[in-house]
Amino acid sequence: MASPREPGTDAVADRVFVGRRRELAELRGGFDDAVAGRGRFFLVVGEPGIGKTRLVDELAREAIERGGLALWGRCWEGGGAPAYWPWMQVLRAYLRGTHGERPTVVGPGAPYLAHHVPELGDESPGRAASSIALESEHARFYLFDAAATFLKQAAERTALVVVIDDLQWADAASLLFLQFLTRDLVDARILLLGTYREIDVREIPVVADALGALGREARHVPLRGFDEDEVRLFMESTTGGSAPPAVVHAVHRDTEGNPFFVDEVVRLLVAERAIERMTDAAPAKFPVPQGVREAIRRRVAPLPPRCREALTSAAVIGRDFDVGVLQRACGVDAETILATLAPALAREIVVRDAHGVGRYRFAHALIRETLYDEIAPAARARLHARIGEVIEDLHAGDLMPQLPALAHHFREAAAAGGGDKAVAYAARAGRQAAASFGYEAAATYFADALDALERARPADERERCELLLARGDAQWKSADGRGARETFRRAADIARTLADAALLARSALGFAGEGSRFLWTRSGVVDQPRVDLLEEALRALGDGDRSLRARALARLAINLYWEPEPERALALSDAAVHLARELGDWRDLAAVLRARWIALWRPETAEERLAIADEIVSLGEERHDRELVLVGRRYRIVAHLEYGDVAAADREIDAWEAIARELRQPLHLADVAMWRATRAIMDGRFTDGETYAQRAREFGEREPELEGAMRYAVQTSVLHFHRGDLEQVVGAELPGLDRSTTTMLMRSHHVFLATQTGRGADAALELGALRQDGFRLPRDGGWLTYVSLLSAAAAELDDRASAALLYELLRPYATRVAIVGAGLACWGSVSLYLGLLASTLGRIDDATSHFAAAEAAHERMGARPFLAWTWLAQARLVSRRGADDQCAGEQGTTCDANGQNASRGALLARTREMARDLEMARLAAKIDELGRDATPTSEPEMAEAVFRREGDVWAVAYRGTAVRIRHMKGFGDIAILLANPGREIHVADLIAASGTASEARDTEVQSAVLSRGSDDTVLDRRARDDYRIRLGELHRELDDAERCNDEGRVRRARAELDFIAGELASALGLGGRSRRTGNPLERARKAVASRIRFSVTRLARVHPALADHLRRYVRTGTVCTYVVPAEPLDWRV
Repeated sequence: MASPREPGTDAVADRVFVGRRRELAELRGGFDDAVAGRGRFFLVVGEPGIGKTRLVDELAREAIERGGLALWGRCWEGGGAPAYWPWMQVLRAYLRGTHGERPTVVGPGAPYLAHHVPELGDESPGRAASSIALESEHARFYLFDAAATFLKQAAERTALVVVIDDLQWADAASLLFLQFLTRDLVDARILLLGTYREIDVREIPVVADALGALGREARHVPLRGFDEDEVRLFMESTTGGSAPPAVVHAVHRDTEGNPFFVDEVVRLLVAERAIERMTDAAPAKFPVPQGVREAIRRRVAPLPPRCREALTSAAVIGRDFDVGVLQRACGVDAETILATLAPALAREIVVRDAHGVGRYRFAHALIRETLYDEIAPAARARLHARIGEVIEDLHAGDLMPQLPALAHHFREAAAAGGGDKAVAYAARAGRQAAASFGYEAAATYFADALDALERARPADERERCELLLARGDAQWKSADGRGARETFRRAADIARTLADAALLARSALGFAGEGSRFLWTRSGVVDQPRVDLLEEALRALGDGDRSLRARALARLAINLYWEPEPERALALSDAAVHLARELGDWRDLAAVLRARWIALWRPETAEERLAIADEIVSLGEERHDRELVLVGRRYRIVAHLEYGDVAAADREIDAWEAIARELRQPLHLADVAMWRATRAIMDGRFTDGETYAQRAREFGEREPELEGAMRYAVQTSVLHFHRGDLEQVVGAELPGLDRSTTTMLMRSHHVFLATQTGRGADAALELGALRQDGFRLPRDGGWLTYVSLLSAAAAELDDRASAALLYELLRPYATRVAIVGAGLACWGSVSLYLGLLASTLGRIDDATSHFAAAEAAHERMGARPFLAWTWLAQARLVSRRGADDQCAGEQGTTCDANGQNASRGALLARTREMARDLEMARLAAKIDELGRDATPTSEPEMAEAVFRREGDVWAVAYRGTAVRIRHMKGFGDIAILLANPGREIHVADLIAASGTASEARDTEVQSAVLSRGSDDTVLDRRARDDYRIRLGELHRELDDAERCNDEGRVRRARAELDFIAGELASALGLGGRSRRTGNPLERARKAVASRIRFSVTRLARVHPALADHLRRYVRTGTVCTYVVPAEPLDWRV
């Protein structure tokens, strides 16, 4: 099946094709791939007249000869075409070429596609079946998906060559669909070809950006001018005779091989019989015009005056023109206009359009451009006005399809009067474009209307405000958030001047994001200008327009979500829901229920959130609005995961996926993959989890607002934790992480990961800063996760002060599960973290109870990895209980040590088996470590006090409990002190005495340092510079936090400022000069104290009694000592 080839640039070009062997071979290879089911995309690039269209035309001809189908869409230069115009041509060309045979358009996109190409809607079952409103926030995706699916299904029957010509004139919406289609070409039998002028693209930033993005998906085919031999072949093919070498050389020299220019010159030479008069000798004066436009002028000059005038009017209409419009514009009858155009047809300046009765087109865009540019501005404006009036008269019965052309012509005519029509038609065209999902075009039309209004009726402020509101809405939908905010701000200024409360409220809603695709606000930020404008609008509304008031209350609640105190957001959202229920409009109710759920997204409101989710689902099902159903199901999934009801969550995920697969919206599919990844990781199916997480990331890359890379990093951090390869995420900040605006989720992850990867000092510093603030964390949807991760960190660091605060904060939520975001990740039962905190605080009975609850929760959820971690925590607790019982036994209480050991052994055995089954290397290592640390030694088990190194481990015994623990440098220092009770030992001696051969070399370094004197500064230059840079950042952060009234950020910034200021004050003397340490012993003192402290912390996990003893009796400083207890111990060291 094949269609007639679309006409090329002109009849001569159709007959003559010269050169381009390499380029044509490359395109042929692309078609071969397409036929084999491997879609390809090429961009043919070059200057005007270089032969881009002719090359593609030749490939299309060959494809048709091989049984393919060529579909052409040409972008319209000069304005006046509707959004998606080239794609509408492509689809209609397919319908013409297949004579009624076509794929059936089904699914949610069917009505959207039929809206643009009505011929596709008549037999579309999907149109009636769709339950997606035309004003859906995802409407453009459904349109794109339907069009792409139609073309891919059509290509299954016959391989397609789809050509979009002159992309430099494409509207933004058409470029967006081109980008969408290129992502779906992998398995499509489609060769997609685009052509554009590189020089013109540079002057249109929007097009340049779009083509730059497309360039990453495309193979570029740049075209250059003919070489001299190709010019000769072209001339001989055109003239039918030989071309003298001197003439060929002159033509090539003066045209630089540009095919269109060569063709124009040859035409002139033939018309003037110049070649016949030339010999091999080069002429003294060669009659080649100076530039291609001069060649066109000379080609048009011999035409009769009436013909030239008609061509001038046609150039104003556009490259393609209707002879009926031209006839009326010229004021002649049909027969006369055809006779007038005959000479231009004979000279192939214009050609007939084979697919439209009474339709003609200029043979090349350069001809039309040259003629149009020759018209004086005043005459051009009059011609545009005349053509606009002709279109009005011709289509008076139905102006809708003509609105883009009318808006274009009356805009160009506005300088000559008629500004009111320019305003009216631009506004109508903008609304039509918005309804057709051409939001970029709509924003441009509304801007044109505003410009025309400024000239026609500058005092009409109400109309200006309405146009600004319409433009701002289009800008939101086209992802121009910054432009939308500025537009709505201007609208609010006018509404305020007019004292119009309704206009002010609409402006405030738009400024605050109503109309944007995403309901949310930037994480952790209260946008004070939004809040101020919404509050002003609510004051102005009073008890007026209640629908607007309900929406404004809801939007204000959303924008106050990140306030430290949630009460106001909760009250506002509650008032909005009550008002919407009274009004009875289901759309208003749906909007405010979503806002209410967001306001309630806090740990203490889970039950009410689930009830709202149920109501939203019911409302969506009643109204057959599947997108609303998905919103409710999303909220249900979050609630079920928070309660650990994985069976209910899985049912909702399955239901979501069934709708999402039909709608095919990347946002929905990304969420499905995200939840599947979370559930797989929860179950211990790590490979599946990683696959789903990667799939979610790929879908997220199609929606930049999703921050797919950041979501992937957070989700897989749980995976890396379980697998034991957290080093992969250490040292690299999470994507999108800005230190000055770090969210609490990122901060808590940072602290937790630091404790798991040997960066305890970093974690302790951050945890200490949060503790100073009383852990006043944002009370938002992530609060449980923040506190849980910080609790794990506090337990790992044995930070009892932090543990005490965190325990009281977390205790009311013992039955809940720590879920990140809307199901992005799961960190297990909160009871696990309460158990870790209770154990750290020495509350053994509480810890036992919490761990038992965590074990039951993880077993019920099937969360095997967290079940294994719970067992490990229980085993550690048993070890600690055994040590405490031993201490108690010495005071007269009996205990069953053998029973404790058996219990610990059983826990470790099943934990080891789970670690092996799930390939949790890190967990296995911790099991081995605990086993070694807690294994009784052969020699010192009955000894009173042993602290002896045996290779890479230390054999330690104290009050009847003996353990082995891995070597740490601090243990060497402790051993020296225990061997010399009561003696003061200098830190230099401790450093010199500890270690291996490599440490002996460190000793030499230390000796050199100690003998060097007082040359070192407290802070080196780099440290001072880093501090100063951070001070600048903190001042900026403090300013921003104060503007946003974010008290939490203000406190944190001031705390860090005070800390850095103190450090600098201690390091710098008068005049900002660096203080000297005076003695390098200070560094040695800190080093020894730090390693002793961390070694004791490590020891506390397996022998808390001895750790307590050492904390009590070991003193550190420039000199260190082991103070002799009241009851001295005979340490065997």
